[in-house]
Amino acid sequence: KFFKGQYNNDDAIFKLITYIFDPQKTPHKIKGATSVFPVKRHTMIQQFNKVQVYCRNTKGRKIYHIIVSFSEDEEMLFRLKDYQKIGYKIATLFDNAHHQTAFALHENTNNFHIHFAVNAVNFITGNKYHMQRSDYRQVSRHVKKIVNHMLKHRLKAVQRYHKK
Repeated sequence: KFFKGQYNNDDAIFKLITYIFDPQKTPHKIKGATSVFPVKRHTMIQQFNKVQVYCRNTKGRKIYHIIVSFSEDEEMLFRLKDYQKIGYKIATLFDNAHHQTAFALHENTNNFHIHFAVNAVNFITGNKYHMQRSDYRQVSRHVKKIVNHMLKHRLKAVQRYHKK
């Protein structure tokens, strides 16, 4: 699920990363980041902002917000470390395109879901990422492949366990 909000405000990065890393929502601290040091929230916020300032690209959209939700069946199969692996694999999609990404697993609702914050500015070229409808579809396909691959891996592990 992609949030199509504008995220144009000067505090958009602060608000989104603060929300994603809210300790009340992430009790097991399943979180990570690519191309930033995921030490503390304020450090990541500073790093996202510094890329935009350094690249002189501070106007318009600041950040993208993406959520990957999991079904009850998936939740029954996945272990906490599986969610972290999934998070890193999805974050790598954006990191390979040179966009800082931070994520955290939210466990505070009926279904687990991973929130992603993706810097709109490419840290190599300084250009903004303007997601088109085709980009959303492509990312969705990659996310489904990653989750399905992890599901197959977990199903095989469960089957091996029950054969013993």
